[in-house]
Amino acid sequence: MAGAGDRPPCGCARFLLSGVLLFILGAGAGGLTVHFLTRPSSPAPDSLPPRRLEAVVYLPTQPNPGRHFTPREWDDALELLVREMGGATLGPSVEGCWLGADGKLQREGVRLVIVSFERDRLDALRGVLRRVGKQLGQETVYYRLEQPRVEMLAVEP
Repeated sequence: MAGAGDRPPCGCARFLLSGVLLFILGAGAGGLTVHFLTRPSSPAPDSLPPRRLEAVVYLPTQPNPGRHFTPREWDDALELLVREMGGATLGPSVEGCWLGADGKLQREGVRLVIVSFERDRLDALRGVLRRVGKQLGQETVYYRLEQPRVEMLAVEP
């Protein structure tokens, strides 16, 4: 007969083995769940990119009628905008018109400058446009905001 120091009875070994097996299965299931819930999901091929703000700035090309900014003056003002917002696209030159304080028609040459940025950077845009306007001797700076969906698509070499 077996003594008290011999092997445990068969029921205890099965119980211990079952407990270890259940622990391993539970840990594996939990690990897989965490893996699948926390991994970044790939966007669907036809999903739309997030909305951003896009400003079209009507940047004057002349400080007063009959005089133009030097290329350096205008480029310095443009560089302020590009440095703060991370880039810009130059659009066409056009002419803006309004009635002056004296009721007469006023005209001003402007160049469209397009800037795309995250929505939380709107105050940064306003701040840099104030500096640009001051540098160019303007009383106001006209800009238009839109909310397009913009994506910077990487092009493979």
